[in-house]
Amino acid sequence: MRSLLLVGMSFLAVGCGDIIDPTLEAASIEVDGTVVQSIDITLSGNNVFSEPVDPDAVIILGYNEPIDNGTAQDHIYIENTAGEAIDATVALQLTNVVITPTASMASENHTIRVESGIDDASGNTTETAVDITFFVSAD
Repeated sequence: MRSLLLVGMSFLAVGCGDIIDPTLEAASIEVDGTVVQSIDITLSGNNVFSEPVDPDAVIILGYNEPIDNGTAQDHIYIENTAGEAIDATVALQLTNVVITPTASMASENHTIRVESGIDDASGNTTETAVDITFFVSAD
């Protein structure tokens, strides 16, 4: 009986794992280390920051679990009104993705593009793309 129990427990341990796809849950705007705006992300809705954003702001995307740095860097970027990607670093901090533009953003509309294909630490992949829009104002 004891050997059956150990084999059963081993099977359970091997069979357990993260089977949930990573989910983008929230986004926030940070200026000088202080969060000034936050939104909850909807996968089927309009994700918009309602207040103008500082040209030197940092954007933080909050996931439900740690994600893979390489796939985050390949699938997350900011576009300007012309649809051109702006230069920015994408870095991980636990379950957050921190997007830091390398120069001040121009006063115009911007869109954060979060493409599908981002992996979590267990290899599960996002299947839904998310766009987040905001307006940058130098005032």
